Amino acid sequence: MRSTTAIIDISKLKSNYNILRKLAPKAALMAIVKANAYGHGLIECSTALQNMGADYFGVAFVSEGIKLREAGIAKPILVLVTPNESELEAYCKHNLEIIANSIEILTKLNSLADEYQKKINTHLFINTGMNRDGIRPEEAFQFYNKAVKLKNINFIGICTHFTSSDEKDTSFTLHQIELFNNVLEDFNSKGIKFRYIHAANSAAIINYPQSVYNMIRPGIALYGYDLSETKKFPFEPILTLKTRVNRILELNAGESVGYNRKFIAQTKTRICTIPIGYGDGFPYSVNGSTECIINGKKYPLIGTICMDQSIVNIGFDPVQSGDEVILIGSDGLNSISAIEIAYQNSTIPYDILTSLQERVPRLYVENM
Repeated sequence: MRSTTAIIDISKLKSNYNILRKLAPKAALMAIVKANAYGHGLIECSTALQNMGADYFGVAFVSEGIKLREAGIAKPILVLVTPNESELEAYCKHNLEIIANSIEILTKLNSLADEYQKKINTHLFINTGMNRDGIRPEEAFQFYNKAVKLKNINFIGICTHFTSSDEKDTSFTLHQIELFNNVLEDFNSKGIKFRYIHAANSAAIINYPQSVYNMIRPGIALYGYDLSETKKFPFEPILTLKTRVNRILELNAGESVGYNRKFIAQTKTRICTIPIGYGDGFPYSVNGSTECIINGKKYPLIGTICMDQSIVNIGFDPVQSGDEVILIGSDGLNSISAIEIAYQNSTIPYDILTSLQERVPRLYVENM
């Protein structure tokens, strides 16, 4: 195995899962595992979550749903992105659930489902302001009234998605909740009820308990990150990214390191190479403000990140080849989170985590 490894602590995943269950004890839980479970391992994390009692799984694409089915995930799986026509047969073959955005797509799926003698469970998606997917609130009943006539399309859920439930300014999220509630009231007044009503992502579960309804859709919180700007809960990051010191060199004053000579030594110093780069998904934009932990101390990464290696300025500290290097995680004294790296590199922690490539081995442990 490579010295560069992502270690995933399943016991911390369970702890995060239990916190979310306590926050919404009466709601079903749809674990969002798209994008390789946010970089943590689609199959391994989903299997663990199914064993913990997750009620549902949410993926972005049909291909992810197929992988889950082939890995033995039996719980319902909702595909969150509208499919293209070539993907529709998979809903029938693999018992996947669909977001309702398009009458044309549902009509074609209905015909395929008839051939397979299947009923396709469907969730009506209400666009309350994300303006990316869904049906506008004022068009919801008209859309439903057309789609419900398709005999193999079975509406079991209704949902929406928040744009900014992690922010201090609550005004737009409250507006979205109001729009969604108006749609629910309209359906209720017509005697139409849905088995599942869901809107709350990780931040909304924390900040807007009125948005929990009877199903929640946590994603980033499962993996240990609370991005809410207001309330905080003790979620624990489940991923530690480690490598080891490879080669140590001395630099004289005036000498540079790496491509394009982005770092030039002002004084004599020592540097070490570590075998991780942007080819592994570590951000190319890393600069001198991003650090790693070696032997209980933080050191800056310098120069340009290479495809397969990065460079650390270690000064004249007694660092040796083979010493452990922590890029994300904690040694008990110091810690570096994906949030910290993201903010230093003008991005978001989702980007840092989901960018980790498959060539970085994942090691799954408990009680690390």
